[in-house]
Amino acid sequence: MAGVSPFARCWIIACALALVGQTPAHAQAADEYAVKAVFLTRFGSFADWPPAAFESAAAPFNICIAGSSSMARSVERSARGARIAGRGVAVRRVGSTSDIASCHVLYLGAPRQTIDDYLRAAHGRPTLTVTDERYGATRGAIHFVVVNDRVRFHIDRDAAQQNHLNLSSRLLSIALSVHGGGAGAP
Repeated sequence: MAGVSPFARCWIIACALALVGQTPAHAQAADEYAVKAVFLTRFGSFADWPPAAFESAAAPFNICIAGSSSMARSVERSARGARIAGRGVAVRRVGSTSDIASCHVLYLGAPRQTIDDYLRAAHGRPTLTVTDERYGATRGAIHFVVVNDRVRFHIDRDAAQQNHLNLSSRLLSIALSVHGGGAGAP
């Protein structure tokens, strides 16, 4: 893949994994986690982050995982060597809402009540919240779904904007649906 940008490589890998045919349930779940991990590692590149989102110019871009050890392992593999907005990427597992202060992307793979708690704690912070239909219908700014054996996602633009994030039109264009965003929003 010489001459192909890192972004394009990630999307190619994600698409290839999304096209995996019928496989045993455990392999299918692993493939699903791998695809979602690539998305989680890339979502940060498609948001405008306020300067206050980072402690310093050298601070890493933090992807935090709540409640899903399998997803955390997949994201750790996907994020090796990755850079977002010129920053190294750190993957952290969080165990409570008090651990999310420096999270830039926060994946919530936990029971519904716990997800609600995390969403309340992240409200107003420069944190891109990502939820998953696997753990209930409660939604963050991005919500993963599996449609026809492919990982897709919905976007709640209002939720992102309430957390001081503006999402790129390129990300909006590949979403299954986009909710909110004021006049003229898709």
